[in-house]
Amino acid sequence: TKDLRGVSVLILNPVIDTIRSELAIIFNACIDCGVFLDQMKLSKITLLFKTGSTSDPTNFRPISVLPVLRKK
Repeated sequence: TKDLRGVSVLILNPVIDTIRSELAIIFNACIDCGVFLDQMKLSKITLLFKTGSTSDPTNFRPISVLPVLRKK
């Protein structure tokens, strides 16, 4: 699955072990300072069909597609 900007987690997988510590430092600093990038607050809501009639809204559940870095 691609995020809002079209970035796939497959792009990040080969380097995540190398940059994991640095990303943790950045995200922890954001939390400590009470600052979170607006781009990281966004998600794309997709409706996933469960079962039954497709005309019944209760037969769908929302899925949030998050930015790739937020998932890691």
